Amino acid sequence: MSKTTFWAIAPTVVFVGTVALAGNAAYAAPPPPVQLTGSNGVAWSSVTPTPSNANLSNVTSLSLPGATFGAGSGDYVHIAGATIFSTPGTLTLGNLDAFTFTDSLGDTWTTSVAGIQTQNASFLNIAMNGTFTVGATLSGEGYTSSPASLTFTMSDSGGTIGGAMQLNSVLAVIGTPEPVSMALLGTGLLGLGAVRARRKR
Repeated sequence: MSKTTFWAIAPTVVFVGTVALAGNAAYAAPPPPVQLTGSNGVAWSSVTPTPSNANLSNVTSLSLPGATFGAGSGDYVHIAGATIFSTPGTLTLGNLDAFTFTDSLGDTWTTSVAGIQTQNASFLNIAMNGTFTVGATLSGEGYTSSPASLTFTMSDSGGTIGGAMQLNSVLAVIGTPEPVSMALLGTGLLGLGAVRARRKR
């Protein structure tokens, strides 16, 4: 009697950076989300100050009307045409850390630190660092929430205040504004004079 031998060979699945699916299809894992780089901004021809007759040296807040992001650069080209402030936003100089906005794509800005860099009757410059939290559109394109900076540059031309806001992936250097620096210097000098006067007694 002759014998016939049968060999059963089990299929082998090899994983090389992919996940095997039924039907021998392979699915490559998506790349991790990346942080945004680049810049974009909006501009205003006119904003409303409080008090209503204030110039930029004594303004306490600015009412910011709706605005649209421009073409932008880098990854921030993806928010070109997005709008902010469907109702006017408020930039309160005494509480800059509370400034926030949400654009029409669902992206949100939150401030972590801010400071007035320059302030006089005709010019106001404010710098902020914070987080740009991406909405569904940018998240779907592979981006994640990113550290960023905002710079407000406002000017008073003949009683009309206008300016711009620039969003940038490069963080700002938040310094002490010049008038405050001078005030602190003056306070320090007065204190030094008082100490010397006491020593002479």
